[in-house]
Amino acid sequence: MLSHESFDHVFAHIARDLAARYEGVVPAERVEAIVQDARAELEPGSHHPEFLAGLVEHAAKERLHALVEPATT
Repeated sequence: MLSHESFDHVFAHIARDLAARYEGVVPAERVEAIVQDARAELEPGSHHPEFLAGLVEHAAKERLHALVEPATT
């Protein structure tokens, strides 16, 4: 199992990857905050830490997508 520091590295990598993907659209600091918020929501209830990174990345992508392409009514 990964240590907490290793998880920090993984989430930092996710934030960098998403910041690069949304460069010029969403500030990197906002992307990092979105990743950290998703982690803060998902990590406490996580019974399977091996899936946490994927779940956090998915949640962050959904939030970023909603941010840049708001639902039309």
